[in-house]
Amino acid sequence: MLILRSILLSFVILIPRLLLVPFLIVALMLASVAMGLVVFVFALISPIIAMIVGSFLGMAMMMIPMMIGMRLVFTNRRHDIDHSYKQLVLPAAIYGFIETFLLGILSVGGAALVKFAAPEVPLVELWNGQAAANDTAPETLGGLGDASVILFALAFFIAMSAIRAALLVPLAGAAAGRDGNGQPHTPLAGFGVGLIPLTFLVFLSYAAAPLMGFAVVLVTMLLGQYDALVVAFQNLGQALLINQWKSFSWTDLLILGCGWVLWTWVFCVQCAGGVLYYLRGCENFQVQKASPMPPPTPELDVRALRKSRTSTV
Repeated sequence: MLILRSILLSFVILIPRLLLVPFLIVALMLASVAMGLVVFVFALISPIIAMIVGSFLGMAMMMIPMMIGMRLVFTNRRHDIDHSYKQLVLPAAIYGFIETFLLGILSVGGAALVKFAAPEVPLVELWNGQAAANDTAPETLGGLGDASVILFALAFFIAMSAIRAALLVPLAGAAAGRDGNGQPHTPLAGFGVGLIPLTFLVFLSYAAAPLMGFAVVLVTMLLGQYDALVVAFQNLGQALLINQWKSFSWTDLLILGCGWVLWTWVFCVQCAGGVLYYLRGCENFQVQKASPMPPPTPELDVRALRKSRTSTV
């Protein structure tokens, strides 16, 4: 039920989220300049350290829009918020670091598994997609042919979704400034709450983007506009990759805008799901707090009577 509510609530906060985009762009541009200076300083020490620091800061920058989206959900649900927007930067950096670290462990484990299943295929070729042209690669990867590749990619994608799902409730607590028990937020409080349904929600949000793209292609084919869509994508690719902006048209701008709105909606779904599960934890805590104390058992009454007699003597 909360999954359906999360999807419906995501459309409610989508428009306010889009209206904040100009401010987010300016803020992210300033943050990018500051991040570039920090990475440059670390690059003078070590390129590897600069790359690691840059990836952590990049994930932190991605967490800030997530937390702002959760603030919008809290406002829609009329939930009190303690932190200001400036106070979201440090929690975003912390959770960006945590997610990057977990994704790094997952990537290393996946690479080790692939290397164990296909020791004769270099990881560089698998990363660059060159192993697909090798006739022996599909058979050596797990001995199951193409099915093993698909299952491995699906399992890896689900694991990535689970990492994001496990962090959604803590992110909601950081955005609100308090945990579900009303205390000031502590890092990772609520980690893994609603893991299975939220993993399904995150997986569905990521999978919805290509499915919606396929639906758009199907509709254009039914309307006889598929060739025009292909030309528009070709022009868009040339404009973005080859910098041929002269061929950029309003159709390309419309396609780019639709893709950007769709990607924003993906994060809105995740924000809504994390906040709703956070609010459910708050409600459960309030119910437990308001529930009356259980009546004393006869054994406790006897102990109290003996204690009172002893004190009297």
